Amino acid sequence: MSTILTAATDTAEGLVLRGWSARVGELAVRLADVRQRERAHLVCLEAFVRENVLPRTHPNSTERQQVLEALGENCVDGAEPGTLH
Repeated sequence: MSTILTAATDTAEGLVLRGWSARVGELAVRLADVRQRERAHLVCLEAFVRENVLPRTHPNSTERQQVLEALGENCVDGAEPGTLH
């Protein structure tokens, strides 16, 4: 290969790699933004459930247990509802 052709090929490869790198970086930023919004929505949903759904359930009902489990809280028999174990 001639020196000019090699330089042109190297330059083209560098441009392609930088283009992909920029796209990957942009995708990572967008993905982080989506994840952040998703976490914010989950926090709002959890607050809604705690404020509106949980108070309407009877203390020792299966329904309440299911809500607490959905919130990530597991009650052991005899434990106070809403406490983490």
